[in-house]
Amino acid sequence: MQDFRLFRALLSHSPPSKFLSVLKYIAYVVLLANVGSLPFVWHIRVFWPIVVLKIEYYILRTRLIFTSKAERVRLLTATAEDLCPVGANPFELVTVYRRWASFDDVDMFGLHLSNSSYAKASPAFDSARLRALITSFPAWGRSGGQMALGATSYHFIREIPPLVTYEVRLTIGSWDHKWMYILARFVTRPKGRNATRSTSATVNGGAQQNGTTEVEKAVDAIVGGTRVPVLEPDGAILHCVAVSQVCFKHGRITIPPAVILGCEGFTKPPCPDTGISSYSRASPPPNWAKSQAVRVAPAGSMSKFQAFLKGGWRDIPENERWWEDALGGPIEKKRKANLEILESLKLGLEGAKSIY
Repeated sequence: MQDFRLFRALLSHSPPSKFLSVLKYIAYVVLLANVGSLPFVWHIRVFWPIVVLKIEYYILRTRLIFTSKAERVRLLTATAEDLCPVGANPFELVTVYRRWASFDDVDMFGLHLSNSSYAKASPAFDSARLRALITSFPAWGRSGGQMALGATSYHFIREIPPLVTYEVRLTIGSWDHKWMYILARFVTRPKGRNATRSTSATVNGGAQQNGTTEVEKAVDAIVGGTRVPVLEPDGAILHCVAVSQVCFKHGRITIPPAVILGCEGFTKPPCPDTGISSYSRASPPPNWAKSQAVRVAPAGSMSKFQAFLKGGWRDIPENERWWEDALGGPIEKKRKANLEILESLKLGLEGAKSIY
């Protein structure tokens, strides 16, 4: 006991330890470098777009507090409907999420973005999928539906260096009666000489974003692999390609993707003899009026829309299914071509289950 008291007395009279001070600052640096992996940071990044929409919604409601109930409902519904991609081609709509390879996402041995970061460590893919849900399927989200993930396949083509900004570009690849295939491309934009070289290569290559050729390139990258830089149509360098299978669920009920796409306003290009160069909210496609009749007053309501999604669409005669007509022609042709390519990947992975 006497030795312990002597030790405490020596410590109390010793000068402040510089070593402990250095350790404190090192701890601060480590904490700052890993701030992206702290508890709840993932949730904030992924769900932030929903928080923003909620805030905008309540601000609008506050501004309309002195209007009549009927007028308030009409304006709120119109604002929500304005989010729908009316007249858009489902294969041309691209959702982009930008991120940088932070220290907590980097592999300490290979000095590049860790393979796990593509799906988890940085919420890039999760955030991009949620943003795609908001921008491409806003009416579906308002109805209480969910987008369930069935499977995801990754192929890592080229490493992303530390501290480099990259993009996750999500597009719709194809769909069948149950599944929708989402393509995700992790790309970086070249700088300096590489930018000039990429631009010239793009001009010579002449690829088309998310066409059948691009889907073939994505699948070939997964099953084959190459060290030669793969360039996007705009000259960006492709680092990783991922294919996700998602389905649309209302509780335990699965809704065909074509029904959702038609209700959101996606459609094929107008016929040349209509005199319309492209559909838009000012010149909506025919399926948009049908969708509004189900969902918007006075003929429709959100409860009717939910009933339609949960099975009411089956009651529509096959020759009157407006969502199938909206997605016919060149959309259906590309859907089938892309589906044949993407299903080959699915069948190959399913066949791997029988290999022991």
